[in-house]
Amino acid sequence: MEQLRGKDPVTQFGGMCARLGIEVIAASSPQAKGRVKRQHGTHQDRLVEKLRREQISSHEQANVYLERKYLPDHNGRFARAAAKGEDWHRRAPRAEELDRIFRLQSERVMGNDGVVRYQNRWLQIEGPSRASARKKVTVWEGRHGGLATEYAGRAQRWGRSRRPESR
Repeated sequence: MEQLRGKDPVTQFGGMCARLGIEVIAASSPQAKGRVKRQHGTHQDRLVEKLRREQISSHEQANVYLERKYLPDHNGRFARAAAKGEDWHRRAPRAEELDRIFRLQSERVMGNDGVVRYQNRWLQIEGPSRASARKKVTVWEGRHGGLATEYAGRAQRWGRSRRPESR
């Protein structure tokens, strides 16, 4: 739908990156995509074989091996010093900010009765007037399943509707 409006479609992942201020740089050619896939496949294949040779069979053993042997060897081979010594790190967001960033976003249309349907649930939006019918409401779902709604950029309270809106 976003493509029809002349915008690039944004995935849930892309939206989360944007809220964190991270620019996603996609591989722009099939050759570049192939190189990345081959490199990741090589690491995965080698790591699995190395774990097998070391007779590692649990997550705990694998984590110890990764920390003490695999990553130091890997970083010794592939790490490169930064061209400039500037530190471009930003402070880590607080837990509440991360909860607002790492949540799924979905746009829904509000019915004449102020009800929005989201994943077979009917949410009665409190606050907007009847003039808000047919307007878009954003439903946010947190990582633990909690829901929040937003209309016209403002958080809205909601309750569960007892019956679906009639059409």
